[in-house]
Amino acid sequence: MPSALLTAGCCASRAAGTYPALPSPQPNSSQAAINTTPSNTALPRPSTTHTTTSHHRPLNERFNVPLRTHAWTARKSKPWTRTKLDRERIAFFDTRVTGRPEIWGAIRAAVGELHAEAKNGGEGGGTATAQTIIDAAGATLPTGDLADGVYDALGAYYGIPEWVVCDPVNVTEEGEAPEVEDEEDRKGKVVVTERDTVKVTTRLSERGGIDVRIRIGRGETVKTLARMVAEESDLPPQKHLKIAYLGKILRENDTLAAQGWREGHMLNGLVFG
Repeated sequence: MPSALLTAGCCASRAAGTYPALPSPQPNSSQAAINTTPSNTALPRPSTTHTTTSHHRPLNERFNVPLRTHAWTARKSKPWTRTKLDRERIAFFDTRVTGRPEIWGAIRAAVGELHAEAKNGGEGGGTATAQTIIDAAGATLPTGDLADGVYDALGAYYGIPEWVVCDPVNVTEEGEAPEVEDEEDRKGKVVVTERDTVKVTTRLSERGGIDVRIRIGRGETVKTLARMVAEESDLPPQKHLKIAYLGKILRENDTLAAQGWREGHMLNGLVFG
């Protein structure tokens, strides 16, 4: 019995805190680093989705500037007659093979409204009607200028040449005297017969992939062809053109025939700058 009491007393004394509590060990620097690592990894990681979306606007938030009339900007343009200009505009819309037909149809109708307004001296509400047509098609204008292109609701781009949107400054009506070349323009030009020429079609890499058709002397170099295509398509002076055939850029100082081109085959005009 005394031993039982002693044992009980001993246990009671220990429970009552006879012995002082040991101080909690202070972690050293290594332990602190180990212990804090899990808490750091448990923190939520910054979202990369937010960063990505901040640089890419959703399709429904594309820039859409109200339509405005275009002012001719090309410094040098090929000579145009009214008949030729109308014919080229019809051919442009009839030969579109990329993009959605309904968007091209809307662009064509909008351009027609702008042309009608221009003929009426800027009156008639053509710009407002054209804006309504573009909006109804779900298309957007990043700059408000049709010559800078149009985007559809899916983000596809539709390029439109400047001469399609508005009249060039050097259009001559039928019956008017054509502009006479000065002596500088005539230098270096050689008169060739039609049998010494070949018809060449070049599809540009921009402006909606328009096809430029010209007739060139069989002995002319690719460099001459590139210059003629650039002038025919009214490329801005800061742009330059490279001619490619079957996926290969052609040498500028050789003829087409010397580089394997066959008459009737399509060439590619790669626009840089």
